[in-house]
Amino acid sequence: MTKEEIAKDNKGIKEMRHEIIEYAINIEYWLDEEITSHFGFDSWGASYHNQLERERETFKDCFLRVSLSKKFDYIIRIIKEIGGKPYRGFSGDGERFRKIRNMFAHESYPIIEPEFSCSPIKEITKLNQQNWKKMYEEATILFEKITKEIDDKFYTKEPRMRKYRSWALLEKLDIIKKYEEALESERKNN
Repeated sequence: MTKEEIAKDNKGIKEMRHEIIEYAINIEYWLDEEITSHFGFDSWGASYHNQLERERETFKDCFLRVSLSKKFDYIIRIIKEIGGKPYRGFSGDGERFRKIRNMFAHESYPIIEPEFSCSPIKEITKLNQQNWKKMYEEATILFEKITKEIDDKFYTKEPRMRKYRSWALLEKLDIIKKYEEALESERKNN
């Protein structure tokens, strides 16, 4: 293989790696958002009151600084709690996506330039590599399936809005409304 061919293949893998990691960040952000909103600690609600902000920080420390696979467990439980059922294999798809992401994030490139590696390292690297393009395509399909499932379970099509509001969120919205009414009443009296 010529240096030009090696550089071309490495560039393709770098781009695929970047995309897969970006997909993982997007999925994790979306799972965090749905888990946080379910328990009433979404950013909108928390911005009104210091106590809500402190509770939200404790919640993040306990529930959102966990592995991606644990977040999938949480989201499956939330889907069931709101009366839904994830598609068969949702948990397995999440786990497979996580494994592919880890391969792209942590493994060596499948093509090693001869002048930079000794023979045993090249051989071990070749043995450990999967078909990167195939994994990339699989991860892209999994990303689409997972995000579509989350979207279908939590949002309406037209107009786009949340399908449900948790009891905790409704309770906090009611407290905020009463607080704002009290402030307005106090302003009028002064």
